[in-house]
Amino acid sequence: MDQVLRERLIKIDKQIEKLYEAEMEYLSLDAAKDHKLSAIMLGDNDQTLNQSMNAKEMRAKATPEWDTFRQGLAQAEAKFHREKHRYELQLKAFDGCYLSLKVEAPVIARQK
Repeated sequence: MDQVLRERLIKIDKQIEKLYEAEMEYLSLDAAKDHKLSAIMLGDNDQTLNQSMNAKEMRAKATPEWDTFRQGLAQAEAKFHREKHRYELQLKAFDGCYLSLKVEAPVIARQK
């Protein structure tokens, strides 16, 4: 294998690890979203029993605690998508190098 391609594969492998970590963080926060909202709703002692679930949810979503959680979730999602885009770019660069080598190698071999 060509040295340039080998180096690109190593970079892609490292990027896969970064992508995995970012995805795990994002998915963990996303999975905790319902639990976090429920905990805030149950923790609000000022709510009366006759409030609708929609009203309780809206009240919980207005808390600073929920806002902080959503900001963290948004940051994790943005990081995940950034790492995913980097991975896709690295794959495209690898494919370009691979195709160039595939086309140029026979031409170089004929010239020798």
